[in-house]
Amino acid sequence: MSKLSDYSKFDHLVDSDDEKEEQPPRPPSTHRQPPVLTPTTIQTTNHPLSSSTTTSSTPTTRFERHPQHEARFILKYGDRSIYEWEQTLHEVTLFIPTPPLPDATALVCEILPRRLRVGLRRNAGQYFLNQATGGVVDVAASTWTWEGRNAKATTTNLLTIELQKANKGVVWETVCCGGDDDDDDNNTPTPEVALDPMQLEQERQRLLLERWQEENPGMDFRGATFNGSVPDPRTYMGGVRYD
Repeated sequence: MSKLSDYSKFDHLVDSDDEKEEQPPRPPSTHRQPPVLTPTTIQTTNHPLSSSTTTSSTPTTRFERHPQHEARFILKYGDRSIYEWEQTLHEVTLFIPTPPLPDATALVCEILPRRLRVGLRRNAGQYFLNQATGGVVDVAASTWTWEGRNAKATTTNLLTIELQKANKGVVWETVCCGGDDDDDDNNTPTPEVALDPMQLEQERQRLLLERWQEENPGMDFRGATFNGSVPDPRTYMGGVRYD
């Protein structure tokens, strides 16, 4: 599996190469600084009489359910929100906050069958998001939009990416699998962060009810529950319809 994603990239969307070039080079120093020890570099010996464990300052990465949007999840890196996403039977939608930009042409968004790349056009070839997707994407039916801050302030510099699922009804356990290496886009890699078992079960139930509602518009499945494990929304009872 590729290396962990560097979510600090989202802090530097407005950095320019010119600003970096203006910094004068540091003069060579003959004084060697001692290494700085952090909780992640200190190793403790597992002594049979010691109850202490190794501490780590690395923030945890997880999905939390959105407090206002029941079907939406927030990718949290420590206490920080990176992006939000949600899914239906047909598509996965990703919401990424951006810095102020002149217009949508300042962004580059490349949607591939198994990979998503997002960056700033002025930094050609450098992406702050370059990850395998959580499932196969129908590229021709996918799209993206960017909205700056409008007069009513209902949106504020938001990139919205709509990924059409190539396989209707498949429940994605994540939207991006993490890592920035184009290792093997023929297969979906193991995600760095995914929905936990309870969240995944809730998503299966929600999409299965969405499928039944779509196939039986005259019935109301709101509040329906299941006994035991929720079946696969894509294959259950003859599978999804494409009509």
